[in-house]
Amino acid sequence: MSFMPERRLGFSLVEALIAMTILLVGIVAVVRFFPMLFESSSKAALLTRATMLAQAKASEIQRDDDTSHTLAATIAYRATPTAPIVFPEEPALSYSFCGKSLLYPETDTTKGTPNVARVIVRYSSTYRPSEDVIYELQFYKP
Repeated sequence: MSFMPERRLGFSLVEALIAMTILLVGIVAVVRFFPMLFESSSKAALLTRATMLAQAKASEIQRDDDTSHTLAATIAYRATPTAPIVFPEEPALSYSFCGKSLLYPETDTTKGTPNVARVIVRYSSTYRPSEDVIYELQFYKP
C-alpha cells in the first residue's frame, strides 16, 4: 500500500478571506480616487472655459477701442478692479478689468512704469462666495 497524501480540490476559508480582503482594498482605493478625478476634471474644464472667455473679452476691448487705445490705457492705469460682471455664457464665472495683478501682486512694479491692462476672471458670487481669482489675462501695455 502506498501512502499518498490526499489532494485538496478547493480553497480554504483563510485563502478565500485573504483574496476577498485584497479585492476589497483595491475596490476602496478605486472608489476613493474617483471624486478626486472628477474634481480635477471639472477644475480643468472651468479653467479652460475661463481662458476662452477672458480672451474673448480682451478681443472685444481691443476691437471696440479707438486708435489711440484710450479704453485699454484706462484699464491699464486702474489701481482697483472694476465691479465683477457675470459672464452670460458661464454663470459660474465673472470678469472685471484692472491694471494691477490680483494673482501675483508682488510682480507689479508701480514706480514710474505703467501697468498692464488685464481681464480678471473669478468665480461668481452666486457660484462660490469667496470670488477667488482663477485666471488673469494681460492684453495691453500702454
